[in-house]
Amino acid sequence: MTVRIEEAWLSSDTSRHMARRYRGRWIVSWLPRGPMEHRRAVTAMVLADRVAAGQLRDSADRMLATQQAGELGLTLDQALGMISAEPLPRDGAS
Repeated sequence: MTVRIEEAWLSSDTSRHMARRYRGRWIVSWLPRGPMEHRRAVTAMVLADRVAAGQLRDSADRMLATQQAGELGLTLDQALGMISAEPLPRDGAS
């Protein structure tokens, strides 16, 4: 489970979701909201990565995930629904 942080991309080795920098802000593939600051994009990617890795098995994991979702203005159930959706293709993908 790793979130890779690059100059223009955030990606995960377990989740198909990603984030990309656009005009100094970040767009996350599973969040329909507009661009956000880097810190929130990293939180979103870490949450997606943890969900994809199946790391919500116990109450402590769920409590942390609930906190991360809250930092994004979501409930955990809302975040799980959005994360489970298929990500939009990256630029140039068919």
